[in-house]
Amino acid sequence: MKILFTCGDRPLMARNKFYRNLLKEKYDYTECVSHGKSYASRLPSIFMRLPFMLWKKDVFFVSYMGYFLVIFIRFFSKKPIIFDYYVSLHEMMCGDRNLFPADSWRGKFTFWLDKRSLELADYIIVDTTPLIDGAVNTYGIDRNKFMRLPVAVNEEMIHPVNVTRHREVFT
Repeated sequence: MKILFTCGDRPLMARNKFYRNLLKEKYDYTECVSHGKSYASRLPSIFMRLPFMLWKKDVFFVSYMGYFLVIFIRFFSKKPIIFDYYVSLHEMMCGDRNLFPADSWRGKFTFWLDKRSLELADYIIVDTTPLIDGAVNTYGIDRNKFMRLPVAVNEEMIHPVNVTRHREVFT
């Protein structure tokens, strides 16, 4: 099976690195990623190369922060898209970070982006049942599209470290 991996976030972040390594081991693997410093530099770089890489692939794996990428790929192909829906962009921007109100144009846009990317993906990876419940109830997505997988951990980054204890007098 020929699989194409892409992501909107840094390809070396733990979650993306985990999926990249796993897919490289198991499949005929190709990737379209960018090592740019921001989303504003990464996404255009990916959008310019991605249409030329879609041909002769069997499946598309869109990892973290790939909302725009799911929509973009679906414009060019009807082949299966697996989407790693780690967080709701709308909840993150309007709820967690409180960057703008949910009823503002940006709030409505992030809601639409979440909903549309979930609708267009064939399979959706999440790590918790409450995230599935939230997407089903909020966006009306079919529960059968979801696959619950535990959070990925990069075991190479977890190791004992000797640290000299800092002693400071509290006043």
